[in-house]
Amino acid sequence: MLPPAETIDLLAFRSMPRLADALRRRIDRVIQRWTESVQRHLPDADPLTSKQVRDSIPTILEKIAAALESGRATDTFVLAEVGVAHGVARFQENYNIEEVIIEYRILRRVIFDELTDAAGKDLSFMDAIPVDMGIDTAMQQGVIAFVHHLTDQLKSAAAAESKYLSFLSHDLRNNLNSATLMLDMLAENFQAMPQFRQEAEDIRSLRRSIFQTVAGMDRLLQAERLRKHAAALELGPVDLHRLVQDLFPHIIPKALLKGIKLENAIPPGSAAHSDRELVMLVLQNLLGNAVKYSTSGTVRVAAVEDPLGWKICVTDQGPGIAPEKLAAIFSAFTRGETHGQPGIGLGLTIASHAARILGSQLNVESKLGQGSTFSFVLPVARPEQGQ
Repeated sequence: MLPPAETIDLLAFRSMPRLADALRRRIDRVIQRWTESVQRHLPDADPLTSKQVRDSIPTILEKIAAALESGRATDTFVLAEVGVAHGVARFQENYNIEEVIIEYRILRRVIFDELTDAAGKDLSFMDAIPVDMGIDTAMQQGVIAFVHHLTDQLKSAAAAESKYLSFLSHDLRNNLNSATLMLDMLAENFQAMPQFRQEAEDIRSLRRSIFQTVAGMDRLLQAERLRKHAAALELGPVDLHRLVQDLFPHIIPKALLKGIKLENAIPPGSAAHSDRELVMLVLQNLLGNAVKYSTSGTVRVAAVEDPLGWKICVTDQGPGIAPEKLAAIFSAFTRGETHGQPGIGLGLTIASHAARILGSQLNVESKLGQGSTFSFVLPVARPEQGQ
């Protein structure tokens, strides 16, 4: 990783041996003040032992002094490499990115304080800029190195988790399917004997729990595939009114049990240019959530013209979502007030991922006690796209 050309030009603009000498004479003082300040501002960070402090900061300070003294671009490249080493070291010591940035901010302030004290006056503009750019070079490269290592770690963890989920789902599905077949046989046998009818009902309840577990695993894998953008888009004209009508039979049984009315307010003939299966996946999860968390009233699906296409809205008259929970509502395993409803918090995550793959974004507006509206926008299908 190399520093930008602008940084090289500023540091190599002219030699500044006086500033370099002042910085070298103050290195021990800078380290002492920096250590004390970091320990004061980051009391929860990993303890800063003498070895940890002296492994990279003194080297960074020396390289800043060398860059100021030489006026050569090559010394700036070395300074950037030292910054990388410091970022990697802090990653290995389990710092977080905020702690690393605070360290550098403290270092900047201490260096300027010490150089000002050594000069007996404020640094001039022409002196301050190269010093500031030298610190920035080390800081930027250190933070970039830290983030790169963190990204690699997260990718490795995500890949391992994905493999584990796929393996677990495959094995569990096979075993649970075998178990449900055996439970069906037992339930039928017990049902034929009056004295065991309660046991038969208990077995059916256990079977339902197994199916819920399998459904939960399916949703986990579905969310993971969508998160990876594994779905291949099959674009074409989508009759939005017809699509919702096709979805309603899957939702109506649960809605009827709760006295909830379903309303398709999308104008007949409204067509979007999109992937029908993914649009259905978004609406299926939104409708399912709306019915699950509503106790009465109407769940309404509408489509209105938007500058970017059709704005599709799913509105319920449920309990609503608290404002402080709206920001995280689309995150996996995050649930608002559940109101006694089962689930693992993946429905909105799946809908959000599917909308993103469609080139849209899932939005929400909600008022406590009045209900919520989830919306996303799809492009309008033009006549030539239907051919």
